[in-house]
Amino acid sequence: MIYLYVGLGMAMLLPIMVGLQTLVSVSELEVGEDAMQSTTGKIMTDWNLRLEQKTDAALSRPGYQPDQGYSIRSFSNGQHFCLVRTNVQGEKCPGEY
Repeated sequence: MIYLYVGLGMAMLLPIMVGLQTLVSVSELEVGEDAMQSTTGKIMTDWNLRLEQKTDAALSRPGYQPDQGYSIRSFSNGQHFCLVRTNVQGEKCPGEY
């Protein structure tokens, strides 16, 4: 009889545990969302830094080496540049479409 009570107790705890895990997951998502919306936070600062590194001026400067797996593609008579993956044949810059 004791096993029946223990089994029922565990079965009743299962929805509570699932609810707590869902609560933790949702709160982690909200913390990440708040971090992206903060303009002075590290995530947004790093995001803006990466965007600045991908501008036409940064890509066209002599000696710039893109990350491995990417190459620099110029379009519009060498006025604009973008990074394209080297393992994808025929990939174009967004401005070329």
